[in-house]
Amino acid sequence: MQSFRGHSEGIIKVVFHPTGKSFVTIARDNQIKLWNLSGKLLKSWQLYEKDNQSVLNRIQDISFSKDGRYLATISGIDAKVKLWDLAGNLVRSWQSKDKLLTAIDFKQDDKNLVTAGGKTIKLWSIQGELLQTISGHEDNILSVKFSPDGKLIATASLDNKVKIWDSRNGKLLRTLTHSNAVYSLSFSPDSQLLISNSGDRVYFWNMDGQLLHSMQSDEGKMLEVGFSQNEKLINLINDKNQITTWNLDIDDLQQHSCNWFQDYLKINNNLNRNNLDIGC
Repeated sequence: MQSFRGHSEGIIKVVFHPTGKSFVTIARDNQIKLWNLSGKLLKSWQLYEKDNQSVLNRIQDISFSKDGRYLATISGIDAKVKLWDLAGNLVRSWQSKDKLLTAIDFKQDDKNLVTAGGKTIKLWSIQGELLQTISGHEDNILSVKFSPDGKLIATASLDNKVKIWDSRNGKLLRTLTHSNAVYSLSFSPDSQLLISNSGDRVYFWNMDGQLLHSMQSDEGKMLEVGFSQNEKLINLINDKNQITTWNLDIDDLQQHSCNWFQDYLKINNNLNRNNLDIGC
């Protein structure tokens, strides 16, 4: 087990580099720190000078480009999207008209970004051109993610819902209802599963919107959840800044999905089973 120290205030998020050989941390001190896996600090830089570090202007979220060359950050009421190289140089920044930005994610092709602010999400080119605005939630969005294949965007909100959108046209495809606010979500690397966390529970969904499984955490309220690259682990961060890793039984979840799909086929007898590859 490795222990990493360097921030002067609480850590908000940990994001691994796409190669898995390094990671970045962001914290309430408005610093970005790049580490290797041995705990060596490779680079550290300040998002804002100390005279512009109000609570509402703290760094909110960060995302690696899929090629690992850049980091994108957003921060509170300043509502600016900033693009950095890994040496800490500001490559580009642009202003969003949102009152408060809360989440950001790179698309797989690294040509686009999506940001969340209030009840809407915005799709941008990496040059800062606004391409599309999508709305539909009834309360603030807390997390936004592209599916790894780039076809979908998922959003998690205080309105107790996850919504799945077509990334090409912004069409709403699915709404996944929870009993409490949804704080974060993550697609599996193969884009076939979605996990969401609400309160002290983690939910597993297939892309048809079917709930496959849910698990309760012993660590209390969860604020963030994410898949490992091999899909065998999920990492959770609770409201006490503790990180927990769960082993994930994909075979068991696949069986849940197969059972549901077989029932679906019985009801829809007009479907041609020979053209369906469900892996069961």
